Amino acid sequence: MRYLAVGAAVALLLIGSNAKVFAGANTKWSGGSNAKESASQSQVPTAITECGDITQAGNYVVENDLVLLVAGQQDFGMDTCLTISASRVKIDMGGNSIGVACSDPFLCLPQFGVPGGIGILVAAGSDSVSISNGAVDNYVYGIVADQDYYMSLTNLELTAVVGVTLNDVSLSTVNGITYFGADDDEHGTNGPLLYVSGGSHNLFNNLSGATGTDIGLVDAVEIDGSNANSFSQLNLENDSSCTNAALALSGGSSFNLVASNTIVDDCGAGIEVDTGGRLNFIVGNTVTTISPPDVFAMLDENPKCGSDFWFLNTFTNEGDRDPSIISASPSSCIH
Repeated sequence: MRYLAVGAAVALLLIGSNAKVFAGANTKWSGGSNAKESASQSQVPTAITECGDITQAGNYVVENDLVLLVAGQQDFGMDTCLTISASRVKIDMGGNSIGVACSDPFLCLPQFGVPGGIGILVAAGSDSVSISNGAVDNYVYGIVADQDYYMSLTNLELTAVVGVTLNDVSLSTVNGITYFGADDDEHGTNGPLLYVSGGSHNLFNNLSGATGTDIGLVDAVEIDGSNANSFSQLNLENDSSCTNAALALSGGSSFNLVASNTIVDDCGAGIEVDTGGRLNFIVGNTVTTISPPDVFAMLDENPKCGSDFWFLNTFTNEGDRDPSIISASPSSCIH
């Protein structure tokens, strides 16, 4: 499993040994016919009242705030609250949150960093998982999914260093995510809101939040080697190094649609396509940067933009440059 590196202390995150295991509501799941699957999903939801591991298909409802207890320094920033290791799981969080508490309250002071590891982990091969209507608070990673299909994340607030991390996830929807950075310490890092590595054919809609760091590089949305995705109605603000981007398509990401987004970057590029990407369509976006003259609201590193299409966008640089100059590189690609 690949994770976006956000610090040496979080190279690998594992669920604690005292985790509870939740089985489906009166369900004996045997992976039978579609009729059996439908019957299982329609039963009364199973109540989730504490952190644990969901191992069987079914409908679930979170009935109260879930709290991950960090027992000591060895667990700080490492443990997972809720792990889903089954397919066909639907979780309604019911407006509740997934939070963190420390056995020694001293450990939870902001200057020590973010105490939670992963708020929700969707394990490899857990397809058709739906999570909605809740919050994750004070975790390094809000939600992580690995090698899954047909996932749905909707109407969620994430207070985390990294909001949503998807590794080789396809045919999934992420909609209605509000992001808040969790690391407010000096030289803290907040973001990206969304990190996608591999996978394809995902829909990302209505994501909002402010990301950034006073050291290093943070993209608000980073797409690495992922194809045929759609990004729309994103409302992003990024404050990081001038070498960053608010939305970056890297690692040869191709055939992506980036449409109708509102982006502000306090120094770096607003939308960036790195070398190797092709046939990306960037249409109808409003992008503003507040940058020095050599930083552009739109940046395509492919010679003459390669086969990418940039149409009907508004690019503005309110920083130290002539406002009559189109904030795009190369400007010849703008239509």
